[in-house]
Amino acid sequence: GYDATSIDDCVAIGRDALRGDGATAPTGGFNIAIGSYTLDAATTGHSNVAIGHNTLTAATDNHSTVAIGHRAMESANSGEHYNVAIGAYALNTEESSSDGNVAIGYYSLKTQDGGARNTAIGFQSAKLLTNATDNVFIGYDVAANGTVTGDDNTVIGKSAGYGLTSGYRNVLIGSGAGSNVTDNYTNVAIGHNAFL
Repeated sequence: GYDATSIDDCVAIGRDALRGDGATAPTGGFNIAIGSYTLDAATTGHSNVAIGHNTLTAATDNHSTVAIGHRAMESANSGEHYNVAIGAYALNTEESSSDGNVAIGYYSLKTQDGGARNTAIGFQSAKLLTNATDNVFIGYDVAANGTVTGDDNTVIGKSAGYGLTSGYRNVLIGSGAGSNVTDNYTNVAIGHNAFL
């Protein structure tokens, strides 16, 4: 951290890693920044792990967050805490003080901006989710085609809930289960291609 003057117990490896925002030197401690431009806008943010090019690059006061992968949580700028983003572009556009999200997998929760307490595990899982909360998505391409805005969905299985948009309180379990569900609500579909 080139501009860092009063931080403790930090690791910074890479061009401009943990540099500070240019106007304010970082003061937050216990950060690990590995990769070019990783945590390079940090001010008071602390207890973060950021590994990968442009990972947590806009983060200022963020804390207790783990972001690993190329451009993971790249846009998080202030107030996003207690998040886990693992995979290239995971939680890439989140910048609205969202807490408690878990995104594991390439493009997982990529476009989320305003949602909270979402869990998405798998390749492109819920990649177009925007402002939705309290969802669980597990599987390859699960809820990957619709712009998800519905809350309280549980979707598990390859391509399950593939077209989900504003639907809410659905339980879709099984490969392809509810893949054509869009704005439907309070449904339960269990099994291969159930509720297709």
